[in-house]
Amino acid sequence: MADLHAEASSEEEEASMDALDEIPQAGGLYMESSDEENNTPATKGDIKSLLRDIRKMFQADLAILREDMLSLTGHLKAAEETSAHLKAEQTTLAAEQKRLTASQATMTLKLTEYEDRSRSKNIKIRGIPTTIDKTELPQYVGRLLQQILPHKQAKNILVDNIYRIRRQGRQPQQAYSDIIIQLVTHLDKTAIMAAVRDLPFLAFERHNLTFYNDLSKPTMQWRQTMRPVTSVLRQKKIPYHWGTPRSLQITAEGITHTIHSPEEGQLFLAQQGITTQRELRRGSPRGQQWDVDNIAPFEPRRDPHLPEAGPGN
Repeated sequence: MADLHAEASSEEEEASMDALDEIPQAGGLYMESSDEENNTPATKGDIKSLLRDIRKMFQADLAILREDMLSLTGHLKAAEETSAHLKAEQTTLAAEQKRLTASQATMTLKLTEYEDRSRSKNIKIRGIPTTIDKTELPQYVGRLLQQILPHKQAKNILVDNIYRIRRQGRQPQQAYSDIIIQLVTHLDKTAIMAAVRDLPFLAFERHNLTFYNDLSKPTMQWRQTMRPVTSVLRQKKIPYHWGTPRSLQITAEGITHTIHSPEEGQLFLAQQGITTQRELRRGSPRGQQWDVDNIAPFEPRRDPHLPEAGPGN
């Protein structure tokens, strides 16, 4: 039994040695050496050689890192230049956008002025029922002018066109819609508007009619913003009239002042010492109102066919 055990141990040692021989020499770092070589102490030359090898290895790695850092520095510099270029382009685009916005506002104002001038001879009449057909409108307007003006003057009024402005949506059977009278001369329009200036409405053939200037939508909206100023002017009985493009002409102490915005109007009133912010708020419209102050120099008139606005409206 002892002999068999010794033979088995010898076989295991031989197998271990064979497995060690099969381990690859990784890059030459592992080398089989004899017992004498393993016991030989390293000399100073061996250590210097080893340090030179380590130094070469690190120098190669440092060279690669240096190249990478130079490459990254170049990319960073290019990115900074691109960012500076984009910032300059953004500044240029912002300035160009500002210029285009101002140009668009100027063009819009000019177009609005042209539209208002094309409507300057028109009169808008509210209160004529839709039951009056378009073929009956010329005779209806003729009779209306004869009631407003002396017979001879009404007979000489030259009317270019008459048409009705249709409202959107379904309308009740007795609906009312505005009509536009296009006159040939400004003198005829001035005579008609002067005749109805002091009337809250004109009773004609069982209809209550109100008269307005025919204005573009942007101008009506702008005049709506000027209501706090014009309300104070009317309260203080200060004469004013509307000018073009989008200006309010105020006459105070024999001097005409031109106002282009509600802020300028409030500043003018404050300088004249005739208003306060409280008065301006009291003069501003409450809620939605249809009677836009577009009849200058005439007073705005309430639609007699609409119900009276309650205190909460």
